Amino acid sequence: MPTREADSAYYPGLNAVATAIWRDFLKLYESKFASFEYNVRVGQGITPPAGASAEDAALWKQLTQKRIDVVARRTGETWIIEIDERPGSRVFGQLQLYKHMYPLYYPVADKLQGALVCRYLGYDMFGAFHQQGDYVFKFQTGKLPSLPPTFLPAEGGVAFDLLTGSTA
Repeated sequence: MPTREADSAYYPGLNAVATAIWRDFLKLYESKFASFEYNVRVGQGITPPAGASAEDAALWKQLTQKRIDVVARRTGETWIIEIDERPGSRVFGQLQLYKHMYPLYYPVADKLQGALVCRYLGYDMFGAFHQQGDYVFKFQTGKLPSLPPTFLPAEGGVAFDLLTGSTA
């Protein structure tokens, strides 16, 4: 059984590409969070067809609800995190909607923080996420990551090798 989140073999709802990007994030930031939940469902879903059994209605609801990639918690903060290799306006809209919907269904800490974890980001997208108060973490293959200057991975003066995630 893994003792670290980054060592998990599987993250519910994440495909192979998103899993690789997420592991890059975890190498640097896992210790800053108390917990992670994956594939978190919000919303009512679509009404099941008439005559559906209770079991089928429950499954129908699960299949048609919105799904947040990751909900992470740290002291006084609840984070809504979307992971996408090349996010566009669809992912931008999802993150804004999820920040609105999550508090309607689950308890939220004092601060609700949106975050995007990606490999590449179009020129116009960063400003849109930033204007909404969302953090953007960009992990391009073979390059140093682009991280929010107000949320860097170093803790207690410990320096990190940003490419490997190891302490120096």
